Amino acid sequence: MAHTTEMEYLRRLRGTARGKVTRKCQLLNEQVRQGKPSNIIEIYYEEVKEAFTELERRHETLVNRICEGEEKDEEFQVKLDEEDQYIAQVEIMKTEAYDQLLALRKRESDIREQVVRVKVKPLEPPRYDGDIRQYQTFRSNYNKIMTDNYGKSAFALYQCLSGEALSLVHGVEDDFDEMFRRLDQRYADPIKLTDCVIDQLKKLKPVPKGNTVKFVETIEVVEKCWTDMQRNKLEEQMSTVIVISLIEKLLPPQQKREWTKKYQNLSNKVNAFPELMKYLKEERELLDYMDTEVRNNTRSTKTAFHSLEAKEDSQLVKTLQKLQNQQSEHQTNMENILQKLTQVVMSGGPGSAQPKQNYYTATPNFCWYHNSDATPFII
Repeated sequence: MAHTTEMEYLRRLRGTARGKVTRKCQLLNEQVRQGKPSNIIEIYYEEVKEAFTELERRHETLVNRICEGEEKDEEFQVKLDEEDQYIAQVEIMKTEAYDQLLALRKRESDIREQVVRVKVKPLEPPRYDGDIRQYQTFRSNYNKIMTDNYGKSAFALYQCLSGEALSLVHGVEDDFDEMFRRLDQRYADPIKLTDCVIDQLKKLKPVPKGNTVKFVETIEVVEKCWTDMQRNKLEEQMSTVIVISLIEKLLPPQQKREWTKKYQNLSNKVNAFPELMKYLKEERELLDYMDTEVRNNTRSTKTAFHSLEAKEDSQLVKTLQKLQNQQSEHQTNMENILQKLTQVVMSGGPGSAQPKQNYYTATPNFCWYHNSDATPFII
């Protein structure tokens, strides 16, 4: 009797655990119907798993108790099959919940891929025209973009070339390996690249004192040379005494002095160029910051004196208008004088038998410009 009571108690505990699993699965299904994202559904699925784990523990306790109190006969095996079927039914509920989570993840992934396909343009093939400093970049980009899609297609490689590089592969346009062999032979030579970089540094002129714009431009050129050498794994060539000396000669007096102090304190002067590049970048950032402050101060000054400038401009406009009016009046007077002079000449000029008397000739003190007698301009 005691055994039967204990079994009923264990079955009730297991039934309670099963009810919990059922509720958690229903909650998960409801969240899916509401359109919640997968990260929310994952939280509910974790609760389903915890409830199912508790159910398994209760089920195992019950099965062990059955095995202890029953004889091993055909009826005993039927009971075990029934218990296995019980837990299998609940496990189907758990699996269905997980399938919903997987389906939701896939839908979200498909949507993200569709958005990416819409927004991202197809990658354009890399181009190369024969600039030795850009060859390693071209080689790397070609392998990433073109090789996977076209393999060793000589036509694809040919379409990427122009200028000197295109002329170099003339005659072997249908041989992919030979085309790249020629390109590597011409443009992958580290000695030629180093000579090209050093030649550009030699062409730079020393930066005058106080010319911050020229100084920043020089730093950008040096940085590009350093980047090109890094890309080709030739950083050590930039730390030679010749290269560092070339760059030191370009620096303004103050920066040259500061760098010299830093150089003297270096423990490893063999690999000094990274420290030089770091110093130049710091100087550029400092100049950019100072230039920003100057622009802000200039803007504030303009705002403070805006009203004064407006008044001065207004007075200037009035003065110009007055001068323009005087100039127009002067031009009108001169035109009148010419007309009166023409009348005098026509009335008493050569060939006239009896010249007519004219007010302008009869009045010796008359001024034609002011059209009055009260001026010393005499005709």
